[in-house]
Amino acid sequence: VPDPASFAAALDAVGGLVDVELARIGIGPERCVVGGFSQGGFLALALATRRDAPAFAGVWAMCCAGPEVAGIELDPAAVPGRALVQFGTRDPIITPDRTRAAAATLEEAGWQVRLEGYDMAHSQTIEMMVDARDWLAAIP
Repeated sequence: VPDPASFAAALDAVGGLVDVELARIGIGPERCVVGGFSQGGFLALALATRRDAPAFAGVWAMCCAGPEVAGIELDPAAVPGRALVQFGTRDPIITPDRTRAAAATLEEAGWQVRLEGYDMAHSQTIEMMVDARDWLAAIP
């Protein structure tokens, strides 16, 4: 479980960076996918499920679980979207059950979720990248 103060600070920093970059290149959040691996995945999911979150084009969450941090109000039903959730079937750090539970929470909130497991531990594979490329290409 992340430290609430440092997670909140990281979430604010990432959210601010995304806002600055979207303004700089002149696109809205509906054309932006946020994503990350492990802690970055927790942040991406939190960024997209805040109560005041914009409607991002999608969330790419790798080897992470649903962010549950004291003091941070998340509501995945506030702005349902689409998510690619990938995990290692042998991950000892973020167990597959935790990742599956996060995907189920998103689905129950109305999200379109693609859940993919890979024969690996807490890592990344070329197969993940290929699947992500295909998922990204299918976003309108």
